[in-house]
Amino acid sequence: QNAPCGYHAVNSSGIVEQMNARELSWLGYSDSEVVGRMAFVDLLSPEDAMVFKDIFPRFIESGQTTTAQWRMRRKDGSTFPAFVTVQAIRDTDGRFIRTQTSLVDISEREQIEEDLRKARDAAELASRAKTAFLTNISHELRTPLNAIIGFSEILQKDHTLAQKSRDHLRTISRSGQHLIEIIGDVLEMARIEAGNVALRSIRFEMESVLDDLRQFFLESIRSKGLDFKVELTPGSPGPLLGDVTKVRQVLINLVGNAVKFTTSGTISVRIEWTENADGNCQIQGEVADTGAGIQPEDIVHLFKPFYQTELGYSAKGGTGLGLRITREYLQRMGGEISVSSVPGQGSCFRFQFPLKFATSPAHSAASSHEGSLVSGVEIPARGARVLVVDDQPDNRRLLLNILEPLGYVVDEAEDGLDSIEKIAREVPDFILMDLQMPRMDGCRAIREIRRLKGNGVFIIAISAGVISEKFQAAREAGADACLGKPFKNEELLKLMVRVSETQKPDAQTDGQRHPMAPSDSLLRERMLQLPSGWIQGLISAARNAEYRKLTVIVDEIRELDAELASSLSSRVEAFDYESVLQLLSPTDA
Repeated sequence: QNAPCGYHAVNSSGIVEQMNARELSWLGYSDSEVVGRMAFVDLLSPEDAMVFKDIFPRFIESGQTTTAQWRMRRKDGSTFPAFVTVQAIRDTDGRFIRTQTSLVDISEREQIEEDLRKARDAAELASRAKTAFLTNISHELRTPLNAIIGFSEILQKDHTLAQKSRDHLRTISRSGQHLIEIIGDVLEMARIEAGNVALRSIRFEMESVLDDLRQFFLESIRSKGLDFKVELTPGSPGPLLGDVTKVRQVLINLVGNAVKFTTSGTISVRIEWTENADGNCQIQGEVADTGAGIQPEDIVHLFKPFYQTELGYSAKGGTGLGLRITREYLQRMGGEISVSSVPGQGSCFRFQFPLKFATSPAHSAASSHEGSLVSGVEIPARGARVLVVDDQPDNRRLLLNILEPLGYVVDEAEDGLDSIEKIAREVPDFILMDLQMPRMDGCRAIREIRRLKGNGVFIIAISAGVISEKFQAAREAGADACLGKPFKNEELLKLMVRVSETQKPDAQTDGQRHPMAPSDSLLRERMLQLPSGWIQGLISAARNAEYRKLTVIVDEIRELDAELASSLSSRVEAFDYESVLQLLSPTDA
């Protein structure tokens, strides 16, 4: 009677035959009001009563012990949640006599779960609000910086200016670039904290990454009179699969720190690789310098966000986020980083992470940062028509000043709607489309242009909010390439060349450069041709919303079918697990 849980028995007619004092007290009834008088269904909420009426006859027949969660109705009409375990009592001939039921009031647990759910929702809302705020601030800062840096570059080429004026302009440009780096670090840290940083596996060569690293630091290393050694041993590992953008950024962050705090001597980068037990490529690397070194009391705090050593503060550069971002990237790739240092003699950062060997030819997916440009090529022929679409007059004027002196014929549009009206009268060779605009944004405008004019025009999406999701949306809308603001004038020109050289319109195909993305029905056919292990893995991971498992399987599929993997990746990155499952379902036909 006084057990901490309720007990009751219900006969085959559904009438309550027994109920202990604990359960009666929860319900607010006396024994004489319930036992032999009330049906158990009358003690349930209306919704649960309907379910009980449906399943009780089946329970009498099967007699299987079962559990359920019911919402019990008190005498005063209020309800409370209860967890119920019920089994059937039968006579020697197997005939049902009554239930034997235990019941636990889970109101407190339900309230805790609800409080946790509200706290989680509030935290997610706050995180989304912070990310949205930083994204918008980033966009608003990058937009004017694009004009500042762009016009600075143009004016530096004006030989009528005095040398002192050109020196001032270089200072303006360097300061603008430094501010861009700070904005990028803060925004990336916000994305990391919000869990919005995903790995995108593409095919690449480690030698190319190291060559890029040499070129990136060539001028700063040379200006300080330092030796720079970059070594890859033992020889080349061949093509690899991994997030090359994050690999490159890890190296840039570490070498950038070394350059900042080294005034003489050597900076060395050593990368070793081996085949690990899983058959993957294990990268072990170190970046060492002969700089100022780090005090022992600083090392324990080095990877905390916004932490800077005393020497770092005096250098007046950076945010104190670079090393934290570096460690986050390495950990997300399955790696780690450590540091050793002797004050006054230098520091050595050691890191390791796994990559996959690219064992079969595959087309590399586009990088999440549109900075891979073709060098050593001429600009397209003079007279090419370019439509610049941007709601900011300064940005339109900047592009006009970059392109017209090179022989391009430039027209302007204030937003997406204006661009559609312009191309209705005359289709340009290139469209430089800003993504964030009033009335009609860039992605909507690109989709409409593709619908009206097909693929007979090159479209480069440009955005100050350089977030990979925006660029992914632009590509899905039909953009040929993407470029983040602020950009160097040379980057834009080389990107236009790359697009026009690799995707020349074919006059015999009515301007259609490449087929549109395959339909879901075609993708479904290709999905169902995959090995059964992959299919079952995708189904299980999508049903359970297992993001990491999905990305691993998609990376494996990429070696077999790069286009299919790219389509799957965009859905997984958008957490659209339902559409992944739809691709794995047979058609109604």
